[in-house]
Amino acid sequence: MLQKTRMRQSRCLATEAVLTLLCGCRQANPDFVAPADAEVDAAIAAPVDVASPVRRDLGGAADVADPADAGSGSDVFPADARVADMAVADAPAAASLGHLKLTPVAVSAGDVALGATRLLSFAVTNVGVGPLTITMPGGLVGSAAFTAGTKLGAGTVLAPGASLAERVLFEPAGRGLVSARWDIGGDDGMGIQAVTFSGTGAPVGADLASWRINGVAHVSASGIDLTGVQTYAAGSAFMQTVVSTAKLEISFDAEIDMGTGGDGMTLTLADATRTTPQALGAAGRGLGYAGIPGVAVALVTLKGDMIAPSDNFVGVAAGPRSGPSDLVNWVTTNAVVPPLRMQKRAVCVSTIAGALKVWIDGVLVMGTNPPDLPAMAFVGFTAASGGSTDRHAVSNVSIVVGGADQPGP
Repeated sequence: MLQKTRMRQSRCLATEAVLTLLCGCRQANPDFVAPADAEVDAAIAAPVDVASPVRRDLGGAADVADPADAGSGSDVFPADARVADMAVADAPAAASLGHLKLTPVAVSAGDVALGATRLLSFAVTNVGVGPLTITMPGGLVGSAAFTAGTKLGAGTVLAPGASLAERVLFEPAGRGLVSARWDIGGDDGMGIQAVTFSGTGAPVGADLASWRINGVAHVSASGIDLTGVQTYAAGSAFMQTVVSTAKLEISFDAEIDMGTGGDGMTLTLADATRTTPQALGAAGRGLGYAGIPGVAVALVTLKGDMIAPSDNFVGVAAGPRSGPSDLVNWVTTNAVVPPLRMQKRAVCVSTIAGALKVWIDGVLVMGTNPPDLPAMAFVGFTAASGGSTDRHAVSNVSIVVGGADQPGP
């Protein structure tokens, strides 16, 4: 700074000499004649008007700089400019702004059952040394399956180290992978930052390994084997989440084979207010269902009582019924269906406002309004054998809660 305040030699040799004496940064001027001590003291003590550029000779009054000197090679600077330069030079270089950080920047909801909701979150943090103001709170753009659970307002100020938790709800309405993005910006000069979200809508209960397995049933490589070829056995498997039957679509593949033909299997909507996922009904003609409160769609391969129409039929049952504990209370049956044994069959069942429909391989085979259809149910499968046997297996299970008004293949 002392070099920057050097005066022109032609007019201020005395001043130049004083500066040289003070800092020792100039070579001695052979033409210089030192002023008397009193003159030096007077020059140093004299007041300076910092509002305008000045030059001061040791022996005279202040000399206001001529504007014509500007740009002429003059080393004269305004006094206020010198003060500003010195202030900048002396100030520390520490930053004073906040700094926005979003964590994490990618959030995955994973697989979420259709109709279910998963809560996601991320943090908005000021990692700087000064306050941070949110200038662009943004919002979610992308799939409507993602909705904001909190609202970040414009003008929100975060102190250094402060953090806010923002929440996002993922509620898939359809199957497959979807995504969204939330853009946020602050006054830290870093521009817009983003958090991305992804999630997959999956059929309810598709993970059969999480179901409750009862009796002789067991999880297989492709699904669940409800029974093997043992005699007088029963097995069941129930999803451990309660679902509404107001609008429900369930599809699955059914396989009945390997034995001598008995007795059959069911898709059961067990009354969640009267039973649990541990439910297991009677063996033989009870189909592993008899005794469980709720409604069942049955695939039967052995005529077990006088009401059953044949050794190959589809029926809807409601129970439990009075009488023998292994008897099924049939609401309606249909024997005009394709063979249910020795071939995989695609089954679809829907319930809408109390009405139940059944499709086999894409063909509607039954429609009814069964009594005692529970409003809330545990979805499950049952099967049983008696003196005759078969393997009863389910796979490729899909459960859609609140699906389309016209479900089915």
